[in-house]
Amino acid sequence: MSTSLRRLILSTYRHIGFDHFTAKSSLNHPFICHLGDSNGEMPFYNREMAQVELVLMAAWCEQFENPFVLDVGGNVGFIATQLAQLLIHKKPRIFSFEPVPHTLSLLAKAVSGLRLEECVFPVGCGIGEAPGFAQLSYSEWDTMFAQISAKGRLNDRVGDKLCWGPVLTIDQITEALGEAPCLIKLDIEGYEVKALKGATKVLSGHNPPAIAVELNPTTLSELDSSVDELLALFH
Repeated sequence: MSTSLRRLILSTYRHIGFDHFTAKSSLNHPFICHLGDSNGEMPFYNREMAQVELVLMAAWCEQFENPFVLDVGGNVGFIATQLAQLLIHKKPRIFSFEPVPHTLSLLAKAVSGLRLEECVFPVGCGIGEAPGFAQLSYSEWDTMFAQISAKGRLNDRVGDKLCWGPVLTIDQITEALGEAPCLIKLDIEGYEVKALKGATKVLSGHNPPAIAVELNPTTLSELDSSVDELLALFH
């Protein structure tokens, strides 16, 4: 099926009034396609979306029994639910963190719709360098661009709405759960440096986790950081 035809199907479903439906990814696992959200629709027409990253993350986690994963920047749940299904025979535990309430509701819908409640756990908070509260800019149409605001004001590039959300650190989370993750996926629109600075205990442990991290110079600079600063954390 061509990309154009898939886009036409999405448009038709939106016109009819559907807000979501179940489809199969290129990895042959079902996902919830969230209509009216560009990121929620993308896996349906962009068949290669995150395929390489998912295969690599799953291959790493295969060496662990009951792999414990932190999905930081859960968005609408495509990554977490696909990874869970790739690892279902290993009984994974994937904590998926999403601080925007609107997007968190879509993530929870994906988890329940795919009956993955026993291995994917949506958590309504952001991840940073220190615990607290933060404002986020977001768009209900482009949920993947949601960004913590360093200066407490709307980022027009990201969206037209603001919300507040709690922030925890990775070290806090792992201490509370009593276990270090084998994998951390970080895609939080420029806040990656702050998140890693809140994970010093985890990263300096005996068995530090693998980290799949987005490198985006634009979003990092918007939050007074840089690719160089991010990479320096791994030296």
